[in-house]
Amino acid sequence: MPLERYDRNGDEIKPGMYLVTDDGGKMFVFSLPSLYIVADQGSRKANLAYAAECIHTGQGEFYPLKFLNLKNWEIER
Repeated sequence: MPLERYDRNGDEIKPGMYLVTDDGGKMFVFSLPSLYIVADQGSRKANLAYAAECIHTGQGEFYPLKFLNLKNWEIER
């Protein structure tokens, strides 16, 4: 199973989900058309606004999903 779309539990990662680590890290997943992540800003609306700002300015925590070592992350339930 390719890790680029599955978390450490083998669950498929889809846009709109949150990924979390055991130590409290949290990222929001969205698609452009492939999956991207941004540092969680507290709400879906704020996450999308932050992503737009990152794209516009070229700065911030905005990465392709494959940037993460998904063995350390899981979908927030």
